[in-house]
Parts: sequence; C-alpha cells; structure tokens
Amino acid sequence: MNAACSHRPHSPALPIALMSRRRVVASLCAMPALSGVCFAQGSWPSQAVRILLGQPAGSASDPMARGLSPHLAAAFGQPFVIENMPGAGGTAAAAAVARATDGHTLGIVLGGPTTTARAMNPTLYYDPKTAF
Repeated sequence: MNAACSHRPHSPALPIALMSRRRVVASLCAMPALSGVCFAQGSWPSQAVRILLGQPAGSASDPMARGLSPHLAAAFGQPFVIENMPGAGGTAAAAAVARATDGHTLGIVLGGPTTTARAMNPTLYYDPKTAF
C-alpha cells in the first residue's frame, strides 16, 4: 500500500470545555485585585557580589571565576569579587554561602559539599538539600 494513500481512522476530537461568559468576566474583575500581591523589587545586585570558591587560588575553578567576574560586573553594573576559601574539601565555602543572608553571596564548589558532605558529617552546619 502506498504511504500517501494510507487511510487512518479518524480519532474523535476531545470535548473542549468552554468558559462561560460569567466566569470570564469574574476572572477579568479579579485581576486588578491580584496585581497588588506582587511588589516591585529593586534591581539586583544593589551592592558588590561575593563569589566564594571552595578551592585554593590557582586551582581549576579559580581562573574560570576570575575570567568570568569582569563580564558579570559589566553585565550587572556591580563588582563581582572572587574570594578563595579552601578547607574541608569546599565545605567551609559552602557553609559561608549557606550562612550568607545578604542575597549577594554566590558560591562555586565541587560536588562534595553539596552531595556527600551530609553523609560524611551528620553534624554539618547546613543542609545541602535546602540551603542552596
């Protein structure tokens, strides 16, 4: 049988639920009331951004972060400062990022501090599942 001539049985169309006029009008009337829920946020970042590295200076991630920093600063209009925090396999830097409350601290860590650190140290300061 030729593929162009093959006939497939027509599948029945699914019924489409139509909104009543009353529901549409009610939805449109509710929109202005719900728009007050969202408040405008200031532009981010509003101050210098810290990028904490869990490896020592000169490691593989250090030149990558330092090379990316000027581009981020140009794009966002604020300086991006690289800080190396070696120690505890990167867990020290991850804990500092987890403790940061300023909203301007980022972290670059290898997989250990965010995947296996809790299994290795049950008394870890931060919970890798929820802290980041």
